[in-house]
Amino acid sequence: MKNNTIYLEVTREKNSLKIGIRKKPDFSLEPSIDPYEIKDVSMETIGMVEKYCVETADFLNKEEKKGRDHSGISKRLKQMGDMLCDELLTSDIKEKLTNTDAEYLILRIDDRMVHIPWELIRLDHEFLCQRFNMGRLVKTRQKITESDHQTMSLPLNMWILANPSRDLPSADLEADRILQVTDAVNLKDSAIVNASLDSSDIMLDGIKSKIKNSDFVHFAGHADYSPQNSVQSGWKLADSTFTAHDIDKMAGSSKMPVLVFSNACQSARTEEWQPENDSFGMANAFLRAGVKYYIGSFWEIMDTPSSLFACEFYSHFFSGKTIGESVRQARLMLIKEYGHDFIGWTSYLLYGDPRFRCCDRRKTENDDKKQVKLESTVHDDIRTRSSSDTTTSHRLLSSQSNPKWIPIFLLIAVLVSAVILGYTYMTKDFELKNAKFKIMTTDKEKQRNDKLIDSINKTFSTPHYKTPSDNLNSAQFLTIAIVHDPFQPKASIVSSEIKNEIKDKYPNIKFVERQELNTLLEEANLALSLPSEDKLRLNILHSKLILKLKVDKSDIEVQLLDTKNMENIFHAAGKLENGKKMPRNIFENLLKTLESRS
Repeated sequence: MKNNTIYLEVTREKNSLKIGIRKKPDFSLEPSIDPYEIKDVSMETIGMVEKYCVETADFLNKEEKKGRDHSGISKRLKQMGDMLCDELLTSDIKEKLTNTDAEYLILRIDDRMVHIPWELIRLDHEFLCQRFNMGRLVKTRQKITESDHQTMSLPLNMWILANPSRDLPSADLEADRILQVTDAVNLKDSAIVNASLDSSDIMLDGIKSKIKNSDFVHFAGHADYSPQNSVQSGWKLADSTFTAHDIDKMAGSSKMPVLVFSNACQSARTEEWQPENDSFGMANAFLRAGVKYYIGSFWEIMDTPSSLFACEFYSHFFSGKTIGESVRQARLMLIKEYGHDFIGWTSYLLYGDPRFRCCDRRKTENDDKKQVKLESTVHDDIRTRSSSDTTTSHRLLSSQSNPKWIPIFLLIAVLVSAVILGYTYMTKDFELKNAKFKIMTTDKEKQRNDKLIDSINKTFSTPHYKTPSDNLNSAQFLTIAIVHDPFQPKASIVSSEIKNEIKDKYPNIKFVERQELNTLLEEANLALSLPSEDKLRLNILHSKLILKLKVDKSDIEVQLLDTKNMENIFHAAGKLENGKKMPRNIFENLLKTLESRS
């Protein structure tokens, strides 16, 4: 049996850390004796580590909001990772982590060490979460809700709560993309996930009911984190907040979800857990209430990358990969799209055994009962049987003493090959379906945009029509709405670079950023259909220009539209400089166009 998992166990005792590392075959019996080491750590050192982690999180939150060059942010994060490695790990632990061939790293930590970002320990120029499929298991002194062994039936019930505060349009887009992923993974004759969506119209009681009746819960929106009063941390709604205290009150009343993915800023940030009645943040509250797996973020996250992370995670998770591998694959995707200096991929962490699978796509089609057992550890039966059969076959073949086994061996080999080919087909089929969804969605958005532009043009061609700006005094500021497609990950970085450079030269120019042109056109079309006295109430009317960005790998296309008559006043295309900057000649020509308008 493959020895695929390594355990790092950490317990804090006064001025020392008890830290041990061991590697054991998955699902083997517990050993009679376990070694551990004592790492002497003074209270001053522990205080220094805690302070540095808090300062780094605050620094990252502050710099991430600015949207400037990420190299300085990345350097600070690496410094923290190196410091954590030196202060928390012994030389023997470092050596074993460096030399292991394990794929999974399970952190067994006590509740006084949960606020340390162990996933970001940096060893040999690589963060642990970058190398391993990681998950946290916490030993706590707190009172927790005891939950029986649970069984889920397919299709799994997934509830998505998106943008309930109604001020984060990218969360709506994220929900749409996740629904597309769930549609793609559902086979024609066997549904895997039954997903539903809610937004601003749901109240607190409705949220509690939905959570209790769901296997998986995904939240996309704004969250508050208060280190001084962490029990009041929570999800922001239209007129209230769904807090950790609300979750505490739900504990023990009924079944809780298996997985909660809280895709919001600082949704997994916490302080040291104390043996008190109240929880310390959202992660602590959900886990105490009986949730088995929780995914959240350490610090502030950017809208588009966080949505991409979620969609990539579910694409892998619902196709049969483990939850730990799905998280790591989503990290690697962000690194590929944005580069190592972009730190968004480092923000996420997982509570729970990283080996859990929600389904095995290689078994689902022939599984009449369609049951998925929830266990703290998960075994890939097909892989084990295939490995065992192959080993047996080699042994029989080499003996040469009993030739009658050769046909049996050949039959087994054919069956194993069929399983491998079947799995490969399923994976490729899913990728094809996902690609088709993206193509269909893009085409529908184009058709919708064309209709909206047509409607706007017809309105402007109406005799004696007056634009809203005809009733305004000359504006003191030139306002620009920047538009880009969320399917183009680099566009948000390019957008930030453009905004910062233009602001430095023309402080009087103000920006509004929207991620999709159809949203902008929808507002414009609605604005033109309103009575004249109501037209000025929509934010779209405050943007005199639309700067549309299209970024595809190293190519960029720029359009500047006048919202008064939808005239295209600037258009250019070229290659990105340093992978994230508009070509200088295009930028200078854009500035000249803006100067003539300001």
